[in-house]
Amino acid sequence: MNKKILFIFFLFLLVFAGFIAVTQEMDFFQQNPDAGKEYFVTPPKWFKSNSGGMALEETYSKTAALRNEYVLLIETPGINEIPNQLLMFFEDNFIAELRTLFKNAEEQRRQWLFKDKNGITRLNAALPDKQVNRNGFIEIYGSNSDLITEYRFFNNQKSSKIEYTYYNNLLLNCAYLINENDIHDSEYVIEYIDLYRYNRSMSLRAVERVYHSDLQIAYDDSLRLEFPRNVMQAAGSFGFIAERINLYSPFFGDIYSESNYKMIYETDERGRVLSQTYFNEYDEIIWIIQNVWLDNRIVSSKKTEGDTVLLAEYEYNQNGERTTERNYKNGHLERIVRAEGNFDIEELYINSILVLRAVWEDGKKISETRIR
Repeated sequence: MNKKILFIFFLFLLVFAGFIAVTQEMDFFQQNPDAGKEYFVTPPKWFKSNSGGMALEETYSKTAALRNEYVLLIETPGINEIPNQLLMFFEDNFIAELRTLFKNAEEQRRQWLFKDKNGITRLNAALPDKQVNRNGFIEIYGSNSDLITEYRFFNNQKSSKIEYTYYNNLLLNCAYLINENDIHDSEYVIEYIDLYRYNRSMSLRAVERVYHSDLQIAYDDSLRLEFPRNVMQAAGSFGFIAERINLYSPFFGDIYSESNYKMIYETDERGRVLSQTYFNEYDEIIWIIQNVWLDNRIVSSKKTEGDTVLLAEYEYNQNGERTTERNYKNGHLERIVRAEGNFDIEELYINSILVLRAVWEDGKKISETRIR
């Protein structure tokens, strides 16, 4: 009799354990109080991760997961847990997903995803946080995964908004707007619009940027062309987003743009910018920058403005990092900058003769020597 009781008890434990295992993997529903319908929910899942937030290996307990340096938690929050900044973009047929990245058991970053009933990501966001992260973004996608609107938040409390327009899945233009406060549309002011031109094979051949306000553009923003990121890159399980920016030499100076001025970028079949031409409101050329490429790197850029010709030549190491820059004005060497580890060595010339050498460490000048 005792053996039969033990057998039944053991069988019960097996069935109960199986039930627990199944329910851990099963999705379930909760009531959506706003939509008045069932809301699709999945149980929290913990993954061993890396610094980029990649889901490497699922672990079956929080305690085991947090023993790793980097951990990713994927969960489906309730409607009332969605931040107010995102709630305006949430629709009845959407499902929210929250991804939280931990380092040494401390929260590093949160990423929000909204998916529709077809499993297509319709929103991807990482909001600013006072303790962890002061930068952030919100990306809004259409039902065909085209990026429609993009918000960016910066440390200086400013934010930007980019609106993309398509025709037959082809990007026609994007408008760049700026806001001094938050994401209320009424406070955004348009700065410029990029118009995209294609050849018969639908390869991008030119971008025309029309400025709608007076502004100063720093040299490192002069070639920031806005293209919508692929949603699979934005919302995939392999990590959070990082921006890629092309930089021009500060030797060319900043751009002081006025309303109705425009910039035209000419590209080749690989999308590399070959020239950048700046026009005033009367369509008169102010200056032009021409690039020479070697593979995927610019080896020289020449800026022509009236009778002044500025030339920047670049050298790279085997890792593709820029190590040397030489600057010429009307054929005369004026400046050389060399990177050596954490140090930058800057040499200034007059009539191609060295007159000053400065050494910079991690962006701070540590010495300056006049050459006689």
